[in-house]
Amino acid sequence: MKLTGAQAFISFLLAQQAELLNEDRAPLLTGVLDFPGRYTVANFGDALEYFKTTLPPYVASTFRGAVAQALSLTWTARNRQFPLLLVSQEEEGEIVSAYSLAKKNGINLLLLVGTAGEDTSLLPFAHRLSTLSQLATLLPKIVSQLTTPTTYGPIVIEFPEYLQAQECFFPSSFYGPKLWAFPHLPADSREVKEAGELLLKAKFPLGIVGGGVYFGGAEEE
Repeated sequence: MKLTGAQAFISFLLAQQAELLNEDRAPLLTGVLDFPGRYTVANFGDALEYFKTTLPPYVASTFRGAVAQALSLTWTARNRQFPLLLVSQEEEGEIVSAYSLAKKNGINLLLLVGTAGEDTSLLPFAHRLSTLSQLATLLPKIVSQLTTPTTYGPIVIEFPEYLQAQECFFPSSFYGPKLWAFPHLPADSREVKEAGELLLKAKFPLGIVGGGVYFGGAEEE
C-alpha cells in the first residue's frame, strides 16, 4: 500500500490493540492532542481527517494544558492506552519539561515533533526519522517500550516535514492488527516476606507504594 509518511504513522498506531486489566481489547491509541493549533505538525492534517471517525481529537489552549490532558488520559487508562501529542519544534523548551515530568512519574507520553528538516536532532533523547523505511522498525520498538512496565515513560519522535509528505510503499503486514499484552512482573518472594515481617512488627504500620500498584490494578491486594 502506498501512503505518505504521516498516513503510515497513524495507520500503524490505529492497528495496535491493548489488553486491558479485565482482558478486554481496546485501541492502544485513544486520540490526538494538537497544540497550539489545528494540525500543528504539517502534513498530518489529511491523515487525521481520513481517520477522524476512529481517532477523536482533543483540544488544549496551552502546551502545558495539552501535556496535563495527555498524562491524565494515560493515567486513567493505567498506562495501557495513550493519546498522540503533536507539537511544533518551537516548543522545544516545553517538550524537555514534559519529558522530565512523564519520566519522573513513569507515565507513558508519546510526543511527535514536526521539524523543518534540520540534519541534527533538536532533542538529545528523541528518536529522529531520516528515512521512511525506519518506521517499519522504529514504531514496533516504541510500542514495545510503551507496553512494558519496566520501560514505561515518555517517547519523543522528530518527524521532518518532508518525510511526512513523502510517499512510500509499505507491506500489508505493517498495518496488521496486533494485541499487546502487558506482562506482570512477579514480586521477589524474599522481599515480600521481609516486608510482611516489618509490617507485623511495626506499631503503626504504613506502606508507601508506587504507581506500579495502580497500573497493575492491585490496589485491593
